[in-house]
Amino acid sequence: MQEKKTALFLILIVLIGLGLRFAPVMLFGTQMSYDAPYHQRIAEKVFELKEIPLMDESMGGRANIYPPLYSVFQNIMHYATGFDFFFLGMILLPIISLLAILTVFVFVRKYAGTRKALLAAFLTAISSSLIAYAFDSPENFVFFFLPAVILLFNENKGKLGAVIYASGLLWNYLIIIASVIPLIFYLRKKIKELIYVGLGLLLTVIYYFVFHGESVFYNQDINLAMDFVSLSFKPAFFVSVLISYLLIIPLIYFIWKNGLNKKADYWKYFIFLSLISLTTVFLTPFLRAWEQIKFLSLSSIIVLACIQVFDKKVKIYAGVYVLILFCSSLVMCFQGFYPSTMKQDFSSMKFLEEFTEKGSILAEPSFSEHMRNTTGLNERILTSLYFENTGKNSFLKESLNYLTFQEIENEKEFFEKSDLRFIALNFEDKATRNTDKIKEKETFNKIYSMKYYRKCLIQNKIIGYTCGWNETEVLEYNEYGK
Repeated sequence: MQEKKTALFLILIVLIGLGLRFAPVMLFGTQMSYDAPYHQRIAEKVFELKEIPLMDESMGGRANIYPPLYSVFQNIMHYATGFDFFFLGMILLPIISLLAILTVFVFVRKYAGTRKALLAAFLTAISSSLIAYAFDSPENFVFFFLPAVILLFNENKGKLGAVIYASGLLWNYLIIIASVIPLIFYLRKKIKELIYVGLGLLLTVIYYFVFHGESVFYNQDINLAMDFVSLSFKPAFFVSVLISYLLIIPLIYFIWKNGLNKKADYWKYFIFLSLISLTTVFLTPFLRAWEQIKFLSLSSIIVLACIQVFDKKVKIYAGVYVLILFCSSLVMCFQGFYPSTMKQDFSSMKFLEEFTEKGSILAEPSFSEHMRNTTGLNERILTSLYFENTGKNSFLKESLNYLTFQEIENEKEFFEKSDLRFIALNFEDKATRNTDKIKEKETFNKIYSMKYYRKCLIQNKIIGYTCGWNETEVLEYNEYGK
C-alpha cells in the first residue's frame, strides 16, 4: 500500500514538473532560450551529411567543437518519431530535464528514505533555475545521470560510474568542468575510482584532439561572449545571486549543525565550489558565474533532503525553499521572462529574405540563428551563437558592441566595411539592451513593424517582459551606399 502511495505522489510530482517545463514552449510555440536554434542546425547537418560536421558555415565557417552526442540523439529521435528538428528542439531537453526528477528521487531514497526522496523530487520538479536551463543545453543529460553516477560510486561500481561520467564530455563540457573538482574531493580516498575517472576523461579529450586538432583554438575571444551575455542577464541576475546566497548560506549552517549522510558528501563539495564560483560575478563575467545557480540548485536540493536531523528549523527552511522555488517558477514559466524569440519574430525574417538581396543584417545572436535555419540569409548575417568566432571578416565584436551599447567608435566606417544595412529587433532587445536608442537615430528608417499583444497573468514588464504589447521591427540604414 505504501509503495502505491509513493508511486502516486511521484507521478503527481512528475506531472507538475512536466507542466512547468512545457508551459513556455506551448505558450510561445517555438524553441526557447539561446542555444536551441544552433543545435537544430547542427543536427540537420548531421542528417544531411550522415556524419558529425567538422565545420559550421555561420560567420564564414568555424570548427564545430561542440560535443556531438546531442546532435546524434536528435537524429535518432528524428528517425524514430518522424518529428522535424525544430519540434524536437522544443521538447527533447525539457523531457530530459524532467527525468532528473527520477534520478534525484532514487539517490535520496537510497540514503534518506522515501519521504525525503519525494521532497527532493518535488524540489527538482519546481526548481526555477533547472527549468530555466531546461530548453537549450545538453547539460540536462548530465544533470539527469549525475545522481546515478554518484550512486554507482557509493555502491562500489566505479568502472561503470566512470564510463558514464566521462561520457558527459560528449554531451556538455561545462557541467563536467564544474562537477569534476567536487568528484576529486569526494573520491580522494578511492584511488582506483579516481584512476577510472581520469582515464575516461583523458580518452575523451584525445578523441576531441584527434578529430579537431589545433582548429579548436582558432579565432577565440571568450571574453566578448561573456560580456554580451552578462549584460543581457543583468536585469534579473543580481537578484538571482542575492536569493541564492540567502538560500544556500543557511543550508550550509544546517549541514554543519545537523550532519549530513556521508553518502551525500559529494553534493556538499559541489555546493561549496559553486558558491565560491558564483562570487566571481563581482569580478569578471569570464567565469560564467550565472551558470553556477543551476549547479547550486541541483546540489542543494539533494543536500537538504539528506540532512540527518530534520528539526523544526530545517522544516521551516524547507518550507520557505519550496515557496520561493514554486512562486519563481510560476512567474518565470507563465510570465515569459526569458524566451528570446517568439512566433511573431519569424515574419520579420521572411520580410528580410524577400525585401532585397543586398546588405548585411544585424540581430541578437539567437534571433540570427533562427534566421539561418528558416531563411537563405546566412552569408548576410553579422552575428552568431558562435560568439567567440572572431575571424578577420566576422565583425562580430563590433556587432555585439553596437547591439549592447547602441554606439561604436567610427560608426559609419563600421557600417561601410560590414555592409550593414538592416537591424532586426524584437522584445528582448528593447527589454534588456534599451535598443530604442537606435530607433531615435536619424540614420535609420523603420521599414517593417509587427505589434502584437500577449496576455499574461500579471501585465508587468518587470515581472515578465514579454507581457502586454511587444513589437518586432526592421530598421534600414538610410546612408547605405553613400
